[in-house]
Amino acid sequence: MRRLYSLFVLCAICADVSPQTELRRDPDSGKSMTELVTGKGYKIERFNVTTTDGYILGMFHMPTTKTGSHNTPILLQHGILDSSYTWINNFPDQSLAYILVDHGFDVWMGNSRGNTFSSNHVNLTTEDAKFWDFTWDDMGLYDLPANIDFILDQTGRPKILYVGHSQGTSQVFAALGEPSHPSRLKIGAFAALAPIAFLYHQRSLLLTVLSKLSIDEIVYWFGWNNFFPSTNIINKLIPGACSLIEWACQDSLFLVTGPSNHLNTSRMDVYLSESPAGCSVKDLVHFAQGVRKEVFQYFDYENAKDNEAHYHQDTPPKYNLTEVKDSGVPIGLWVGGQDYLGNPEDVSRLQSELGDAVDHYKFIESFAHMDFPWSFEANRYVYDDLIEWLVQYI
Repeated sequence: MRRLYSLFVLCAICADVSPQTELRRDPDSGKSMTELVTGKGYKIERFNVTTTDGYILGMFHMPTTKTGSHNTPILLQHGILDSSYTWINNFPDQSLAYILVDHGFDVWMGNSRGNTFSSNHVNLTTEDAKFWDFTWDDMGLYDLPANIDFILDQTGRPKILYVGHSQGTSQVFAALGEPSHPSRLKIGAFAALAPIAFLYHQRSLLLTVLSKLSIDEIVYWFGWNNFFPSTNIINKLIPGACSLIEWACQDSLFLVTGPSNHLNTSRMDVYLSESPAGCSVKDLVHFAQGVRKEVFQYFDYENAKDNEAHYHQDTPPKYNLTEVKDSGVPIGLWVGGQDYLGNPEDVSRLQSELGDAVDHYKFIESFAHMDFPWSFEANRYVYDDLIEWLVQYI
């Protein structure tokens, strides 16, 4: 671990953002997801969805308010360290869930295994290391079909529309890359906000550091357990980073995603009241592996014996993006020019490999990673265009 002391140099790439000003507490701060939504005059209900491997996922449903609407079911899936709260934490004319409800969509919001809304299991507790033995491989394999099937059972519809942000896109690219995956015929269209597959050119402070470490060093520090970024972790991994890059310590989610450019700073305490929502260390390591190798593949156990035990081969299999293209699911990509994780150069490669499966593409030069769900200006930069694209598939 001694070599970590030299890694702070790598973080200089992230040091071009000014520290945030002191913020006043917003009246919505501290409200639960249900309190926030009902306080805005909308209906919301919570369900539990159990995966075939035993995880109990929190699912939220907002029925449409529009009389005589098409009532098309749409699943919104958040990114890494985030939760369904990300879709409702702004005002009704600014957050995607409210806007979709007002446009006649039947809105469902998933929560990935291990976050604060999905911290239960039929046999395990969060105190069990085995509970945290997952990455987005498992989200694509188990969470995605469980959520989709639950929605279809509730609505009686044959297909859903899907909007993912960040990791919420990775699991769908993974699922569509498997020709036998049960969800391939159940997604009518897939909108990818800040899409993540390749990560070779990303600029995330934490992933840059983790990519330089071996798995045994990471396990030494964290174990295969829950990850909540904190100032203590930052100071251990990157001594001096908090004085060099103040925003990384003030807002620990940005340690992973990078800073944002279009946020209503008066509501930062609202955004961060439910974020970071937690994930597994193994999940972060999986993303960090994509920084070292310019591939989109299953988790690498970094030794032939363990890979053989999991995959029946000594290296992890790659996801087949040709299969994604051949799935027949139309895909829209919304890309930010200032996105530290969904770097435009990596997305360009993804777009090239997806070929004519990419039915729509929009580039927003000034947008950063968390601007897609959190920006008060996302409605005019992203959501108007997104809904115009989606309605052709209802």
